[in-house]
Amino acid sequence: MIISLNQLASVRIIVIAAGLICVQACAHQPLLKDTQTSTQKPRLDAMNDLPLPPNHNNAAPTISAKRLAPPDIAPIFFEDIQYIVNTAKNEDNTKAITTLNATKADGQVLWTKALYTITFTPELETDVQEVYVTSMALSESNDAILIENEQGASFRIEIK
Repeated sequence: MIISLNQLASVRIIVIAAGLICVQACAHQPLLKDTQTSTQKPRLDAMNDLPLPPNHNNAAPTISAKRLAPPDIAPIFFEDIQYIVNTAKNEDNTKAITTLNATKADGQVLWTKALYTITFTPELETDVQEVYVTSMALSESNDAILIENEQGASFRIEIK
């Protein structure tokens, strides 16, 4: 559902867990008429003094959060070779493999080294099972690519 900004009366931002954010938008509400004073006032959420959404039934809110996108890992260029981390899923989304690829400037692939493979559990969403690479760097001695993933695994791929 898309709501334009001019339709919003308020926006609530809720931090669910590290890196997960839920934004709850409340649309403008029809005003309720106070029959005793004949003035109009909006229905308010007692906890936050914000207008309640239409058909609000005081039930606990449903919170939906998606995992953040993987970090953008820049390629490393060293001695006319480009090193790129790549993750690919098979056709039926049951497995994913993360690799380090070495290519020349003309696009010729020199080699591909498998770092790790993930076999997905069918009962769970694949995005919560994926393991992203969080960093990639050239070693101080310029002889290896150092890679870490979000589970704390480290990889040293010799390049010389």
